[in-house]
Amino acid sequence: MNKIPLGLVVSAALVLWFFNEKKHPNELPTTIADWRNLFDLDDPYNNKAGAKWCLLEELFQKRYGVKQWRSNDIRSQTPWPDDPRLPKPNGFNLLSHVETDLCISRWPRWCPNSGAQHMARTSWGCDVMVRVVTSGGVGENHREILRYLNRAPDILLSSNHVLPMLEEMVFEDISFGVFPRVEADLCDVFRDTFKNSVEDALYMIMEALEGIVYLHEHRIAHQDLFLENVVIHWHPESLVKRAVGRPRVWIIDFEDAVMFPEGTKVEDMKVAKFPRPLDQCGRPQPPEVYKPEPYCPFKLDVWQFSNTLRSFESGFDEVSQVLADMNKDDPEERITAAQALDRLGTFVREQPPSSLHKAFPGFT
Repeated sequence: MNKIPLGLVVSAALVLWFFNEKKHPNELPTTIADWRNLFDLDDPYNNKAGAKWCLLEELFQKRYGVKQWRSNDIRSQTPWPDDPRLPKPNGFNLLSHVETDLCISRWPRWCPNSGAQHMARTSWGCDVMVRVVTSGGVGENHREILRYLNRAPDILLSSNHVLPMLEEMVFEDISFGVFPRVEADLCDVFRDTFKNSVEDALYMIMEALEGIVYLHEHRIAHQDLFLENVVIHWHPESLVKRAVGRPRVWIIDFEDAVMFPEGTKVEDMKVAKFPRPLDQCGRPQPPEVYKPEPYCPFKLDVWQFSNTLRSFESGFDEVSQVLADMNKDDPEERITAAQALDRLGTFVREQPPSSLHKAFPGFT
């Protein structure tokens, strides 16, 4: 029997490895817009998105220990049948102490709203969101800001409310951020579905403001700081069952963010143009972004964050006034995030706890 030369075997193995590492690069979307557009309601069985993401399964799992969830259809991703329904304890994935059975039943299902995102589980048992950060040369600024915010020791600071990027995965010119899965955004706090008290809401608002102050102190403006981009792990729902602990509040989605170089004078921290076409925002914006003059992006953040909150009926004039002062049309009259945090903090400290432990009507 003829023996195959060892060198030939090694060469063949290298060729196979190279093919597997580089497999189908031309079949992946080339831009972030292309990735997003994989989410197509006219493709209910998710064939289009599933076909693209499955090309990355082996790479993610072998190199990074990240296993994608199974795509059942356009609106449903779940863990694989042979995987546990729930993650392992990891400090990020948390369930509410209220209606825990309902939380458990809902956890192993995720409804995507973009083709640039996919649910997965790490080798150490944390359920995570995998998100396309850069593709086709777009998104480099987003990635640099994420890297900056995730530096040690800053990412460990209690005042840093940026949702951590646990891993950065790379394939060709495409980079993917891996972020802990979270269950709700700040809009949900005010829905009738959840029995959060005025105290619950105020503490979450103050946590978010603490995170905004941190960003601004580090010369970073978010520029899309609506409540959907402020997230929490679980709802306190103190009106049902009093909880001692409070949920951690995180800020996400820095795609439109801007970071000024160290040493830039405050008066020079201006942006000449809004990061996306105003007619495609889908949300109201303050008057200054419609003008030809450069605007202050930090004042923009304050307006965006407070725009929905201004309808929050706490029952306290002092709270309503702070929110109104954050949302003034004239940016020169608008208070800063630090001023808002200081005023709300002073108000809460001066109130008897029982006066805040009450329901609120919600949004008008």
